[in-house]
Amino acid sequence: MKITYVNSIRDAIKIVEKDDKAFTSADFAYYLNAVKEKKPIKRHLAGVSNSEEFGILMSKSNDWAPVLADFLNSGFIGSDDYNAIIHKHLGESAVRLLNSVKN
Repeated sequence: MKITYVNSIRDAIKIVEKDDKAFTSADFAYYLNAVKEKKPIKRHLAGVSNSEEFGILMSKSNDWAPVLADFLNSGFIGSDDYNAIIHKHLGESAVRLLNSVKN
């Protein structure tokens, strides 16, 4: 999987619109706005829980839900590698914040 960094969620949604293999995580307000603007995207339930206010957005022609669900349930999130990535890109305070809200 190739990870592309963008400046905003709007940029990420533009990529998802054009690339049926791309996906992003977005909060409900951005998803709702994209639907209102009739963007060719859909919401997948992979990785979403009742307490979660974010969702995975993909092109309507993309059906990666099973693959993404496997990844989200793989144990990577919360692993040492995951924490190293968070630390590198968001800093120590982000790691502490994430660790403080773990169940």
